[in-house]
Amino acid sequence: MKLILGISLSLLALAGLCWLYGSYNGYVRDIYQRRRFPDIPSRDGKLSFSMDQQVTTRKFDEVMTEHRRVSGLLDEAEAKGFDASALRAKLPRVERLAREGQYFLAKVHLNSILLRVPRQREKVRVASGDEREDDYFPEPGSGRKVRPRR
Repeated sequence: MKLILGISLSLLALAGLCWLYGSYNGYVRDIYQRRRFPDIPSRDGKLSFSMDQQVTTRKFDEVMTEHRRVSGLLDEAEAKGFDASALRAKLPRVERLAREGQYFLAKVHLNSILLRVPRQREKVRVASGDEREDDYFPEPGSGRKVRPRR
């Protein structure tokens, strides 16, 4: 009886240790990493400020480049006779979102405008039933000639 009680208590202690390891292992590892590799405090933060400024400038430039491309597509659509004035009225909102730093929303707005840009319909030829499949594929020997190896 004492043997069964001892085995059950040791299994219970082992289960408790496993639960503690699963629950608190991440915290212990983080504490160890922070003590082993502490953060380097910056004196005035000029480096981090300049890095943030470079990132925001790059994101702003990406949005504005896409803005110019969509604006050019709207110009082409208007030159072809389509009415794109309603879409052009939505472009200033993209600039405002980019200036406010909401680059993701600006890109979403630009993509929604881009999808609505009017385009000419493509002329598609309807396949008739009397055409054979062989007409679409070249003959096997008509491609690039490869010299055999010596």
